[in-house]
Amino acid sequence: MKKLSTLLLVFALTIIASGISKPALAQGGTGRLPITYYWIGGTAVNSFSSASKWNTQLDGLGTSRTLAGALPDDILIVDGTNIGGTTPTTGIVTGTVSSNTIGQLKLQNNANLVLQRAAAAGGSGTLTIAGDLTPAPDFVIGAGCSLTLNSPTVDGNVNIALDVAATGLVNGTITLTNTGTHRITSQIVEGLVFASGSTFNSDGTGASGYPLGSSSQTVNNGVVFQSGSNLVMTGSRSPFGGSSSTQSCEMQSGSNFYVKTSNNLANGTFTSGKAFGNLFIQNNSTFTCDGAISKIENLTIDQGCTMVSHTSGSTPMLGNLVVNGTLNAPAGSTNQLVMGGSTPQTISGGGTIDMPTFVVANGSDVALSKSISISVGSSILGKLTFGGTSQITGPGTFSSRVANTAATVTGNTTAGSYQVTGVVGTISGNTGLAITGAGLSSNTVVLGSSSGNAYFNLSKPATATATGVTLDFISDSATLVTSNPNGMDSMTGSVIVTGLKSFQSGTNYIINAATSAPFGINSAPSSAAIIGNATLNAPVTTNYNVRVRGVLALNSGNFTIRPVDTVRIFSGYSIAGGPFSSSKYIVTQAAGANVGFLRIDNFTTEKLFPVGTATNFLPVTLIPTSTMNFSVGVFEGVTTDATPNGAAFTTAQKANIVDAVWAVRRNGGTGDCNVNVGWTNNLEGSVFSTYMNSEIGLSRHNGTDWGVVYGSGNNTTNIASATDTSFGAFSVGQLGFVLPLEFKNIAVSIKSTGVEISWNVLNESAIKSYIVERSNNSLSFSTIGTLTASNKNTYVLLDAARLNGTVYYRIKMIGLNGSVKYSNLIAVKQGTNVEVSVYPNPVSRTLFVTGLPSTSTIKITNSKGQAILERKISANSYGMNVSDLNTGLYVIEVFNNENQRIISRTFVKE
Repeated sequence: MKKLSTLLLVFALTIIASGISKPALAQGGTGRLPITYYWIGGTAVNSFSSASKWNTQLDGLGTSRTLAGALPDDILIVDGTNIGGTTPTTGIVTGTVSSNTIGQLKLQNNANLVLQRAAAAGGSGTLTIAGDLTPAPDFVIGAGCSLTLNSPTVDGNVNIALDVAATGLVNGTITLTNTGTHRITSQIVEGLVFASGSTFNSDGTGASGYPLGSSSQTVNNGVVFQSGSNLVMTGSRSPFGGSSSTQSCEMQSGSNFYVKTSNNLANGTFTSGKAFGNLFIQNNSTFTCDGAISKIENLTIDQGCTMVSHTSGSTPMLGNLVVNGTLNAPAGSTNQLVMGGSTPQTISGGGTIDMPTFVVANGSDVALSKSISISVGSSILGKLTFGGTSQITGPGTFSSRVANTAATVTGNTTAGSYQVTGVVGTISGNTGLAITGAGLSSNTVVLGSSSGNAYFNLSKPATATATGVTLDFISDSATLVTSNPNGMDSMTGSVIVTGLKSFQSGTNYIINAATSAPFGINSAPSSAAIIGNATLNAPVTTNYNVRVRGVLALNSGNFTIRPVDTVRIFSGYSIAGGPFSSSKYIVTQAAGANVGFLRIDNFTTEKLFPVGTATNFLPVTLIPTSTMNFSVGVFEGVTTDATPNGAAFTTAQKANIVDAVWAVRRNGGTGDCNVNVGWTNNLEGSVFSTYMNSEIGLSRHNGTDWGVVYGSGNNTTNIASATDTSFGAFSVGQLGFVLPLEFKNIAVSIKSTGVEISWNVLNESAIKSYIVERSNNSLSFSTIGTLTASNKNTYVLLDAARLNGTVYYRIKMIGLNGSVKYSNLIAVKQGTNVEVSVYPNPVSRTLFVTGLPSTSTIKITNSKGQAILERKISANSYGMNVSDLNTGLYVIEVFNNENQRIISRTFVKE
């Protein structure tokens, strides 16, 4: 009413400035003040202007009206407690209207008034409410009161016209019924207000005219429906008029528009540029849109009803969408269903939604409780929750969007308006994006735009009026939430559109049901799914390699990484949901030779990798001395080659160890890192469980053999640790124990009787025999002899054959369980002037020196010149175990028995 007061004040000042006094205007020149009358004509049909039916007292004992028709400022009250005057009566007042003007009309105390034309009168009878210049309303329908305009076409039409000085307030009900073209008009913006609880029933079945006037009969938004008021359309004529640029009535937030009959697009404009509060399609009606809608708060389509969107533009929703009937679009339409609310929204119902485009705007939170079909495309910028088995289907595309923008434009804002007009610049791809600029509230989004860039619609009204405002557009990260057991499976999951799918890098996920397809996979091939935050509220298994650019939160159940997948936590992000335990951790699944990996990038302080197998929690904690990247996987069942499908340890071997392998790979960084592993009691060997804390540590597999157990441990808290610069597969055992047999110091010497092959072994256990094989090309080998394992440290075998050129030897170990393991190759060349060779370079495990004289000395020094190793050799070829050397550059020198240096070479220890 503030706007009305302002307008009336301006009008009053205009009159005063013109020299006309209010009394003179109000009295029509009669010199008397307005008189208040009560209707005392009873329930019989009477002329509404009949002087004898108006009395200054409710009981009829006052003065009757005189000078009928000459006093446009008179006030008439219809009071429901007595409409009979001296004969107290209640009921419906029925009055016939010709063309009359009164100052004010008020219905109170449950009064019921019917206005109609006289029988066969034809034409239109207009009751003009002249009003006065006070803020108080002049046309009042009190709570519990009703006004009905009712005439058949043959009798004519009834109009109520609020003049330029008149305002109205409706708390009761106004009904336009029968077949006449009745209407109520207002000449002031928001001059007629329907308050909360009021109802306007718009039959409007006449051949012409509109229930609330046309653009030439009512000012734009001359009638306003406030929150809680009701506009009910039971006729085919539009209550909004016949012009797409003029809206006879304004539907404010929280108002209700009920469509109870199918509309006819020949009978006015219904949706073009219109803004609705709550919209209800009922009574088996079909509501067809004649243009793009500015906004809808809540939309409910009852069973048997249909809403047909426009061919273009948007159907923007700020509240809930309930479809028990049908929501669809004409063939070839590009209309967008836009969910753009700033509070949580739902899409539900048992009906059908089949739209061209579906948009969840930036910052919007939408729960999809039913499936929808999309023919063109889906664009998710906010949060979309798929409930149960609800899906997005159809031939359209799907895109979850992250950090999208659009070109900056300028435009004009009007305080209280949901539109930006006068746009300069190109509006393209703005729908659903957040919009910022002077005079706009935070978290405002674009709901749609007009063709030709004339304007675009907002989710919130502007807070200020300004021209040429610079407007920018951006989006945050989409969030997809699913409780579908099929997750994001492209055939059976939450999104099964047949068009292209694009889950943009940084999309957030919340998984609320156990699934093996948690993350969306793009139609275009990529190496991994790059996601933002991932919140797991149920057991989940990966369906792809995953790169996490946010927080990975494990809130319930295990997160299983498939054997072929890696989950990578990018620099600066973390794993949340701790503390982790046997009921909640990350499973690194193993199959064949593969194991899943958890990778964490660029950490400089202690980092927990909460990993385990399907049955046991086997965490790893890494403490780096500088910035490092690591990948960690774990599997049960120690094997000779440290792979999941390698030859398994024997029962005797497992007695001294923890039966698990932790694969720890450094992907970046240098220097020392402390490795800590944890295990469960059920994986401990029978002997291992008896070891003291000081007797256990880690063993590392160097790619060829398991090394000696080193480091420290605690057999009470089940933790073992060691600091190293080399990484790979780790297991836990007794300090000094080798996992399992390790070939050491393989040597080949040329003797007068042939070639002697010797080798040392450590911790021989469950070995059946050793087979020595020979080759002249290092590719095909033949057996030259077999020795039975006899728990000796050194074995020797003589090859009596003499071959020219280079000859290669290797040793084949046969386990009691039939497992096979080979040593590295060692070569020897017979003849004079044989050149000394050192290989491989770089080396990780065994460094071979060939072409040695019969007696020599080998010395190794580090880059600082410090002696690391010195050994006298009585062989022509020798294999030296250097796995215990730190990573770096070294020098190897060979001296003959006269201490003359034969060679000096550098090599790199990996």
